[in-house]
Amino acid sequence: MSTARIVASNTAYQIIGKIITSATTFGVSMLLTRYLGVAGYGDYTKVTVFVGLFTVATDFGLNAAYIQLDAKKTHAYFPSLLTTRSLIALVATATCLVFTYLLPETSTGGFTSPVKFGVLLFASSIFFQSMITTANAVFQKAHAYKDATTALFIGSLMSIGFIAIAMPYASQSGRLFAGLISLVLGSCVTAGVSMMLAGKKEHIAIETQTKRLIELSTTALPLGITLLINVVYFRIDSLLMSFMLPKESLG
Repeated sequence: MSTARIVASNTAYQIIGKIITSATTFGVSMLLTRYLGVAGYGDYTKVTVFVGLFTVATDFGLNAAYIQLDAKKTHAYFPSLLTTRSLIALVATATCLVFTYLLPETSTGGFTSPVKFGVLLFASSIFFQSMITTANAVFQKAHAYKDATTALFIGSLMSIGFIAIAMPYASQSGRLFAGLISLVLGSCVTAGVSMMLAGKKEHIAIETQTKRLIELSTTALPLGITLLINVVYFRIDSLLMSFMLPKESLG
């Protein structure tokens, strides 16, 4: 296949992936607002925005560093990428849980007990999303965005399906948790399919050489710091509103 056709094909799959993401977000939002109401959707926003801060932090520019280093053909750097991101995801999840415990709790606003419990349920999505991001590095290097779109499509269908099935039968107080668990399950499916497809192109293993882990991390550091600042810049407003406004206003 010519270079032009490869670029056109992968661009098309990326566009399809964006459409799937937008459609899924719209569908999930419609279902959640229908069953949660304004106040419940406000709590959902608090949970997803807070966890999202730690999820995006697991990117840390590692994919770009992996592609740069792997192009040298001196070593297979995918085990280093997988190991480094797994460690970062575990640290991010633990940090998320610690901060959840320390967040101020009120009866009407801020991070109430149900919101904190929602964070605990949703925190596992940090690891699943990190695996999706890791697999995407393989798809990017191999010009195989079709695989990324396939995994995203399957996971998105599962998320919407789980929500559509679980929400009508959950109690009013349990609908928030049912929605969050449904999203986590969908993310788990996407991660599983992504890693399965990535495993056909790269050997999935744990890196045992500390030197390669350090090399990958230091290469990614400048971009990683930039991404972290960018995350704080774009998410801090929602986080501040979580403390300053009642959940109905946030919803």
